[in-house]
Amino acid sequence: ADADTVIVWDVNTGEREFNFRVSKYFRDDDDGITAVAFDVAHRRFLTGMRSGQVIIWNYINGQPLKECANPFKAEIPILQHLINERQ
Repeated sequence: ADADTVIVWDVNTGEREFNFRVSKYFRDDDDGITAVAFDVAHRRFLTGMRSGQVIIWNYINGQPLKECANPFKAEIPILQHLINERQ
């Protein structure tokens, strides 16, 4: 990812698979992507922002599925998708 675009590359072929812009979801001019992760099925892509926001994206079409606010407004340094097996 760069400042406002997520680019996903195929590590086996070196080809660009997908990209989408996320800048319209930035809180201010200083916001940016600080962490990224896939869900286990590789259908959702998560971005953590400098503003503390986490956005869950549809990896296939680049549409946001959910915005998760961080009440502490602290930068998201790392993301990891976990499965709740109790449900």
